[in-house]
Amino acid sequence: MQRALILGGTGKNSLGRALALRLIQDGITPILVGRTANIAAQDTGLKEAQYITADFMDADVSEQVMTALGEASDILYLVIAGGGPHLRGMTSSQSRAEKRRVRRTIAEGPAEIIEDFHAATRHPYHLITIASTSATQIRQDETVYATAQADRRAFALNFHYELVQRLGSKNLIVCPGGMKTGLWAGKDIDTSRFMEPMAVAKIIWETVREQIATLAELTIKRNPDGTPKPEKTIYTVNW
Repeated sequence: MQRALILGGTGKNSLGRALALRLIQDGITPILVGRTANIAAQDTGLKEAQYITADFMDADVSEQVMTALGEASDILYLVIAGGGPHLRGMTSSQSRAEKRRVRRTIAEGPAEIIEDFHAATRHPYHLITIASTSATQIRQDETVYATAQADRRAFALNFHYELVQRLGSKNLIVCPGGMKTGLWAGKDIDTSRFMEPMAVAKIIWETVREQIATLAELTIKRNPDGTPKPEKTIYTVNW
């Protein structure tokens, strides 16, 4: 059996769920990790999936996940998928607790799990880090969110050296634009021209399956009608 560990994205309309459905079609068992995993486990469309309930805000989240995983030699894909929590507005109007939650959930918690998974295993695997187009752009109203996403992307780029010490490992970084996910629930944002998570998941999984280079980055922008517009960058890294 092949399994994939998906960090975040346990929401009903999340990209993580969409990717899990693609994995199941290929005979791979997804393990969905998130604060609402116990709710996601009731999803009849994902009855083949496994679940781990964990909050990335917890200081010991990595220990919780690794303990729940147990034997991990059959986990060939490690996917960082959760996009939130989103935080808009000037930093001066946001509490330290709010900012801490965004940074911890998006960047710090997942990075610790990657480190511990790598330390606890010996087999090659495919690291797939989904950040955001906000990680590479200047945003006037989401400084904390964009910075956290940039931190997530930067970790994946720089962890590449350690990852590829294991022959056969690959590294894919994905930065998609706006999608019709629960990230925007309750916010005054028009999502009518945002991308469908299933369409984005299809592009990501096809890229994973076709990837030859050890390090690649996939940016998925939006066409005016809301359809995905993928752009791929292949990195040549010389040490």
